[in-house]
Amino acid sequence: MEGILIGILLVGGYFAILQAMGRRIRDRNRIPALALVLLFLFLCLAGVLYIVMQASGGVGQMLFVMMMLMAVCVMGRMVWYLLSHFDQIDKGMLALLITYVLALLYITIFSRAGEHQASVHLELFAGFSEAFRTHNMESIQHFFANIGMFVPFGVLFVLTLTKKRCSYHSAVLTGAMFSTFIETFQMIAQIGQCDVDDIVANTLGTQIGYLIGVLFFRR
Repeated sequence: MEGILIGILLVGGYFAILQAMGRRIRDRNRIPALALVLLFLFLCLAGVLYIVMQASGGVGQMLFVMMMLMAVCVMGRMVWYLLSHFDQIDKGMLALLITYVLALLYITIFSRAGEHQASVHLELFAGFSEAFRTHNMESIQHFFANIGMFVPFGVLFVLTLTKKRCSYHSAVLTGAMFSTFIETFQMIAQIGQCDVDDIVANTLGTQIGYLIGVLFFRR
């Protein structure tokens, strides 16, 4: 499963970079050449990752390192956008968004400082299987709680940014990468539970929040 997720990240990164660079090329005839060059570079990257994974045996760790790097890139791009378009965003909503992000960081990271009781779960939807096998719904409740925790993030994301910049894909990607940052930090700092299901749940919560913001709050 971890190998599949790494493949998805590589394919997604390839098309994201191709799309971003393609927008800046006026001569559309050059795009196929660009696509081939990027494909070669990503195949080389995939080969290097495969060699590293075979040598270290840490497929799960490699996956989270990749996701952490993507999280840093996406969050960095978001910060750059906020700084460069500061006069076009809603300052009140931005303050609420920052406050909520800090609250999430406190709940998921800072409030657990000193625990050093970490667990890593990289099997997708393992909590559901465990719940149905043991008839203990705690894992399912935890999953839906993680969905609810990121719904306000999606709503505030919509209300903060302009319509042009606040697309569905940018909102979902930002939510997913923010969640990945939290989970990866928990794994590195050995606090709390680093679970791939939490990333899925947080991403779903961001999607729901985005839809609520677009349908009911955006003017």
